[in-house]
Amino acid sequence: MNETVIQLFRPTVIPHDATVQLDFVPPLQRRRLSKLQQRYFAMAHQITAELTQDYRVVFASQDGEDDLTKKLVATFNDEHDVSPMRFSTSVYNAAPGLYSIFTKNKASYSAIAAASETLDCSLLEALIAEESTLWVYAEETNQTPTLGALILPDGVPAPADTWRCKCMAGDPTAADLTTDVLSSFLLGETTTLVTRYFTLVRL
Repeated sequence: MNETVIQLFRPTVIPHDATVQLDFVPPLQRRRLSKLQQRYFAMAHQITAELTQDYRVVFASQDGEDDLTKKLVATFNDEHDVSPMRFSTSVYNAAPGLYSIFTKNKASYSAIAAASETLDCSLLEALIAEESTLWVYAEETNQTPTLGALILPDGVPAPADTWRCKCMAGDPTAADLTTDVLSSFLLGETTTLVTRYFTLVRL
């Protein structure tokens, strides 16, 4: 990776035990959202609520809609039928797709699962984009925080709550990135983030 400078707009962590706020979603639609989709909506809204331009999205989740998928399989085994609505929202990229529809964001989006390297690989995908990119990591389990940031190319005008970071090559010997390590960086507790694919240093 060539050394470059990027901007992190509103790096955000929603703790695993926090109650997500979804007052901006109409009640009927809110009730239809899965746990994972609720967390994605809350994080994406917290970062992008005031934006008027479209932005690319990279969504990361190691397990995706695991609970919902298991329930659909059990229902099909018992009743030989499933709800079309539930089936359509059980796919891996349902959360960013639903939010893109909700916000009328016409830019492209990616959904990435890479086992223990999900955080590393999805962030790399977001960092190499040439356009403004929303990155969100979310799981349905109550034991995992939800993480996010809008990654802006250097030079794009950004508000005060934006960090400039130097992005350069990683360390092939680095361990898999964890939510604890990444949370510390996004919360400003550490100024350097080293992964096997890239390194971020806050300027």
